[in-house]
Amino acid sequence: MQKKKKHSLSSKQRILEASAELIAVNGYAAVGIRKIAEKAGVNISMISYYFGSKIGILKSIMEDYNKEVFAIFFELRNKDLGLENGTKYFVKQMVELIKRKENICKVAMLEIPLDVPEISEHKLKLKKENHKIMKGSLRKYFKIFDKTEGLIMGPLFMSMVFSNFLFITPSKDFIDIKLDDKFYDKYAETISNVMLYGLIGYKKNNKNKK
Repeated sequence: MQKKKKHSLSSKQRILEASAELIAVNGYAAVGIRKIAEKAGVNISMISYYFGSKIGILKSIMEDYNKEVFAIFFELRNKDLGLENGTKYFVKQMVELIKRKENICKVAMLEIPLDVPEISEHKLKLKKENHKIMKGSLRKYFKIFDKTEGLIMGPLFMSMVFSNFLFITPSKDFIDIKLDDKFYDKYAETISNVMLYGLIGYKKNNKNKK
């Protein structure tokens, strides 16, 4: 069944998914083109045709992740959900993204070699493209107008959402918890509440200081 699913994907998509899986497990530096080709079931020439190089694959993974996150923030900005429902919507959508594309997310979050100029420049380009839409969403729902607060809160929210596969997932072989849909629903609910009420407490504390 798994084999049938694998070959129903396009060669380009198989290369992308195989690369993300290998890099997520072994790290970017440890994965070569030959390993990727073998995992994807394609010739090395196909990788060169679609991506040019391993850096090209990594750039495509970054673009895939960036496109997904952009869509979430775009929808959030264009909805009028209020603080509580907006927070829950954001977290739920991000958790669903992790469930669908865990390896893509993990590579984009953890395996970007910023000492490679082509990669660091590409990451900066993608950030610039999404900056306005993300900033607009944060301001609308979380009322963050101070630049310093925005710089701190954005990565804080993202790291909270991604904490599961950064810390729990590597231990899933020996923890006594089934990482199924029920777990992820509870996960999204818990993160939403911590984020929401932590932010409310933070704003209240700052208001009392003034």
